[in-house]
Amino acid sequence: MLIKSREGKAQPAAAAPSPVQDQQAGGSGAAAAPASAQIPLQRDLSGTVICLDPARSSNQNNETETVGPGSASTVAMGPPGIKGANPPINDYQVTLGIATDLQKLLTAQGADVVLTRTGDAYYGGGRDRARVANQAGADLLLVIDVSASDDATRQGVSTAAPALVYGWTDDIYGKSNTAAFTIQSCLVRDLGALNQGVNERSDYPEFNWSNVPAVQAQVGFLTNPDEDTKLGSPDYQQKVAAALLDGIDLYFSKK
Repeated sequence: MLIKSREGKAQPAAAAPSPVQDQQAGGSGAAAAPASAQIPLQRDLSGTVICLDPARSSNQNNETETVGPGSASTVAMGPPGIKGANPPINDYQVTLGIATDLQKLLTAQGADVVLTRTGDAYYGGGRDRARVANQAGADLLLVIDVSASDDATRQGVSTAAPALVYGWTDDIYGKSNTAAFTIQSCLVRDLGALNQGVNERSDYPEFNWSNVPAVQAQVGFLTNPDEDTKLGSPDYQQKVAAALLDGIDLYFSKK
């Protein structure tokens, strides 16, 4: 398949995973994250701008948007949500809780933090979320999300990074992948979670419309009873935020 770059030139597109893979964050195409990483020291992040995107929202938006500039492929702007059962909690509550905790940690280290949403509802799409990071001149866009699967035993964490699509992501590909592997290694280590790997995605508008390095952390499965219970706990949400902070600290230590 050919897609158009920002300049309108057709380029080969990286193959997008199937809709099942899209929900199940991981799969056979996942690259293994580094086996271990040194625990990073807290860094002075003064002058660093980080955009946190709590994925999903309380409102379902059936409108569609293009996956990238010039593309004919579209995705839903607000796909159906995921609801945990024990305790009853919604995906948008989990992601916002973690993002809010992480914002406090990053601010304490001197970073300027921008959130794409601060309430339950969000009426834009992935392009709008990327625009927030672009306008802020962010050094990193971190999307925080949860996973779902028809298999209730499926569990673990994964991190998505932009696939290399010329005209869309070639300017952010390298830094995004470094951030993804670094954050994934810290999530696995700090949470003791099953490693579902790092996945490259060509069908995420948040990536394809972003002008800044961008990654998406899938921090657990709300459809897994054990992870559902954990993710509904404020204490565990703080633990996830601390693991993400370690990954961010370690990423910026490599720059």
